[in-house]
Amino acid sequence: MEASRLHVVYNPSRVRPTAQPLASSLLQRDSDRLQVLWAGRIDREKLPEVLFEICRQAPFADFWVYGQRVVDQDALTVPDLPNLHLEGPFSHPAELVAARRYDAFLL
Repeated sequence: MEASRLHVVYNPSRVRPTAQPLASSLLQRDSDRLQVLWAGRIDREKLPEVLFEICRQAPFADFWVYGQRVVDQDALTVPDLPNLHLEGPFSHPAELVAARRYDAFLL
């Protein structure tokens, strides 16, 4: 993928913690692999196939995907990729950052 086609968009966020964060020693990286968070609905209009293609083209990174189908009730074909980790739904954004340190948020 050409670097000129990638753009970083910085967006501030406010997360009021509802879960206790893990001790900093537990948040240490256990790998040199890039850790990427993706959180949201896994419906067609959110283009999950683009996420899956990014996973295919970035075998150097692990993608932690949180969310579920909300609008679409038909079956979603999820590829079996070693770097794609489907974690299911979440209630609050603080849950996502309590257990793991991420290098990037992909939306």
